Amino acid sequence: MADMKILNESKTPLWKLNIFRGLFFLLVFYVPGLEASQQTQPIKPGKIQKVRLYTDRAEIFRKTAIHLPKGSSDTVIGPFPTSMIIDSIRISPETDSLIQIGNFSIQKTYQTRFLDDSIQKQEARVDQLRLKHNSIRDELGNLEHQLNYIESLSGEKNQSNVLPGPDYWDSVLEFKATRGKIRRDRHRETLIKSQVAEKFLLVEEKKLADMKAGTKKEANYIQVNLRSNQSTTTHIDISYQIRNTSWKPAYRLRTDTQQQSIAFEYIGQISQKTGEDWDDISLELTTSQPSRGTTPPKLRPWVVDYPSHAKMEALSFQENSRALKRSAPQRDSAVLMNTKVIQSGVSFTYQIPEKQTIATGSNNYRSLIFSDRFDAELIYTAIPKNVQKVFLKAKTQNSSPYHLLPGPIKNFVDGSFAGKSWIKNTAPGQKMEMGLGLDESIKVERKLIKKEGGEEGIFNQTAKQRYIFEVSLENFKDVPIQIELKDQLPLSYQEEIKVQINQIKPTPDQKDKQNFITWKIRLAPKESKTVTLDFQVEYPEGKTVRGL
Repeated sequence: MADMKILNESKTPLWKLNIFRGLFFLLVFYVPGLEASQQTQPIKPGKIQKVRLYTDRAEIFRKTAIHLPKGSSDTVIGPFPTSMIIDSIRISPETDSLIQIGNFSIQKTYQTRFLDDSIQKQEARVDQLRLKHNSIRDELGNLEHQLNYIESLSGEKNQSNVLPGPDYWDSVLEFKATRGKIRRDRHRETLIKSQVAEKFLLVEEKKLADMKAGTKKEANYIQVNLRSNQSTTTHIDISYQIRNTSWKPAYRLRTDTQQQSIAFEYIGQISQKTGEDWDDISLELTTSQPSRGTTPPKLRPWVVDYPSHAKMEALSFQENSRALKRSAPQRDSAVLMNTKVIQSGVSFTYQIPEKQTIATGSNNYRSLIFSDRFDAELIYTAIPKNVQKVFLKAKTQNSSPYHLLPGPIKNFVDGSFAGKSWIKNTAPGQKMEMGLGLDESIKVERKLIKKEGGEEGIFNQTAKQRYIFEVSLENFKDVPIQIELKDQLPLSYQEEIKVQINQIKPTPDQKDKQNFITWKIRLAPKESKTVTLDFQVEYPEGKTVRGL
């Protein structure tokens, strides 16, 4: 009977057992933010193997190791950054794998901290620097207290109301001189350490803030149904597109004026703020632009009509808006690399041969696509009426298999930085012309030598204005050059206004219908030459001619 009583007292109601079982199930199988599945923890995404970078996004390729029991199972993989484009996710088994992939879904979870490893590492680094800085500041405060105490020492009367003697004062002064100096030296050293530590801390805090910008404490998890005929360990390939990253072209030109050649570097300038570190990945840069769409725009009817008064006001407002928009401001390695070029339809993909490591938060990572040397025709051009400087430009040809996208150029001429310019969209084999900047070793000066006016004849009453200009050129280089010198004569659209040439010396090589004049002048080293332009403009007396 006693045994039966114990059993009856220990018997737990069925509803309490069900609650305990449910709690146990949640504790064992619960995955934050997801429905309970057959696994206790999500499988971490495999290492990023390859990144295909577009001009406005990237495509990420991962390989994830996974162990599957026999039969069907729901597997949770994550975390993935929230900047991933959901519709772009692709999951496939590795080659010769026997597993089958069923439906999958994406669920977002919210965390109490940033999940990105690089952000967590940076947070730990900031915490360490902050502790170090605080420790130095504590030491600095203690030294300040000690110095204040030393400085406060002074002679005091003893119990007999007698002031201390000279020996006491000597000991006080000696103490201040020796111990005080030691403390002051340590205080200065510690103050410098504190300032240095503060600078490091501010830099790392700024870096952490940049990494957190646009990143939220949330993540995506993929829940996928997998089926296997046997228990196995295998890999699945996961690819997806992701925002907050892009690349754009940049170029570096090194011109050798004596060799008449250009060392040309094509660089991919990468911005990476996806929340994922790309560690030792294969990198592809493609010129494809998915955001541009795949179909051409449609033409709409071109309607011609007499506008009503209301339409006239609307048109006037639109024209003013367009005018305002037009006037508003619009918002590496130097080693030769064998980058592989793949043309697919209307785009090019550059496969960078070396592995790359690009941390999230990188804003100006530079990857060399290719470098080569082109033969070039160097042309010196001077238009001294506008600017009394000589400009250097190069005519060459894109003899590489690479399609050059529009982008900025940094120009170096004979080892010195000469300025920036721009390259146009250039296909392989297409000729191109690039400005290389000013050349200060060639001087040009345009002077007005004479300007006179008067009347010619008594009966025809014709007024005349005569001008004589001289343009001087001097070559301070050690090599001969050829300068393309440009100037102009006045152009008249009235029969009554006539432009008469008195003398142009030397004879220009070209004069077009717009009265633009071009000379091709060869200068030996240290040689100077002068061009004279003498002309006059005749027009009826009493009339005003604008432009003179």
